[in-house]
Amino acid sequence: MREFSRASRGSAAQQVASADTYKTFSYLDGGSKQYILMNDSHENTEKAKTGKLSVISDVQHCDAFYYALGNEVMPDRGTVLDAPGKNNIYVNNIAMFSISAYDADRNIYVTVKIDDGNRRVARLVWMTPQ
Repeated sequence: MREFSRASRGSAAQQVASADTYKTFSYLDGGSKQYILMNDSHENTEKAKTGKLSVISDVQHCDAFYYALGNEVMPDRGTVLDAPGKNNIYVNNIAMFSISAYDADRNIYVTVKIDDGNRRVARLVWMTPQ
């Protein structure tokens, strides 16, 4: 599966040891659009406009976000994995972007999704960037 390999990683595994494991980002060149993908707190969506961000100290209150890059200095962001749960309360879903991969020929991005901030429930997720 050469398309999904990253030579710079070698054969090292991603250690899941603390909240810092999820403080990563990924750049994705999706062909027609480029994206920055990262885990962050929902409250930073509004705080980013003022420049006073909250520091992530607990992944329980984080979700995976994307920024579609363009001409804006600070583009709006959307959720990558998040979907409203019961009564429109969001379920926290984060991704391990440090071990994600993109197949440009097939336009498929794969990452590990951590459900509801629970490091014990993880799934592979395949996505197609728009």
